[in-house]
Amino acid sequence: MLQIRRLKRNQVDEKLLSEINRLWLQLSPDSEPLTLARLKEIARQRFYCMAILKNRSEPAKIAAIGSIHFVRDFHGLIGYVNNVVVNKNCRYAGIGTKIEEHFTELAKIQGAKFIDATSNDKHAPEFWLKHGWQKRETNVFRKYL
Repeated sequence: MLQIRRLKRNQVDEKLLSEINRLWLQLSPDSEPLTLARLKEIARQRFYCMAILKNRSEPAKIAAIGSIHFVRDFHGLIGYVNNVVVNKNCRYAGIGTKIEEHFTELAKIQGAKFIDATSNDKHAPEFWLKHGWQKRETNVFRKYL
């Protein structure tokens, strides 16, 4: 049985950091690992939720993580989903769907007008489309600082 829980400030420790980094580097192998200070900073944000999906039969292991944050702009409240990663040993078992459903429900409760998601995984478009998301025709740009 899998259980989703929200990252809370008082739960951030070296053990959790190690598990999150194990998944984070599966998603983005060229990225720097998270530091304990950065993870604590993430957990302090008011409009940010990092969902951690744990396997109850193996509580020491995190099966998946994902994050959503909310911003109020001209459209109203908007949700942004980032960094969804399912452990490579747990894929194709409905775990990503659990996170997507959790974030969709959370966005509805918050009163968001819509949710956007980004991903650099080649299988991601198929996943999001299967769950009722629409591909946006837009250019996305990034400037590194």
